[in-house]
Amino acid sequence: MIYTGVIFMTAGMLLGYLGRYLLRLTETEFASSFQCAFRFNTYIGFAILGGLYGAEGVAVFAILAGFMVPLANLGAVWALARHGNQGLLRELARNPLVLSTFAGLAWSLSGWPLPEMADTTLRFLGEAALPLGLIAVGAGLRLAGLGSRLPAVTYLSIVKLLLVPTVALTAATLFGLTGPYLASALILAALPTASSAYILAVRMGGDGQIVAAIIATSTLAAAVTLPFWIYMGRLGI
Repeated sequence: MIYTGVIFMTAGMLLGYLGRYLLRLTETEFASSFQCAFRFNTYIGFAILGGLYGAEGVAVFAILAGFMVPLANLGAVWALARHGNQGLLRELARNPLVLSTFAGLAWSLSGWPLPEMADTTLRFLGEAALPLGLIAVGAGLRLAGLGSRLPAVTYLSIVKLLLVPTVALTAATLFGLTGPYLASALILAALPTASSAYILAVRMGGDGQIVAAIIATSTLAAAVTLPFWIYMGRLGI
């Protein structure tokens, strides 16, 4: 499953980079929108896998997302840091998604139990995070400035919602994935662009408007494409 994730994530990065030449994007537009070809909205993925497979689906998806989040953020920060002449390592060290992933992994490997108060508090926060995150996904949609950027928005949305999942399904089939492992790989590949892509672009001096348009378009279009990929994943069971 993780090999499949690396393959489709790499495919998304290559196709996103190709858009720089196909669409003749400016340096700022490319650096900002490049991440939209491979970053994913984890909240939607957890909701889908939880609905399909319950706790097992959530656990399997969490494993895959834990490996893919640092990789996706590495690609996103690389493009923006290169554009703004900012240090890649310094920006990665300040990225909260990367820091939280590695902090959680380090604590897990240590074998130490969480203090009861922290465990209870984090469990309550975790239970609230998913519904609040899904509400935020809808509330944050912005289509302003879509007209002049329509070719880039269309291309990157097609890459994220159709081409990357096609690569994922092919790789997952070759590796013989089934059940929640197939579904996790396929759904993560087919998810719309993460809302945090806008925050990263703005914070690092990029073009937030084009990223917001891609996020909104891919999220709305995913209402049509995700059911198709869910169906394809179910056929593989």
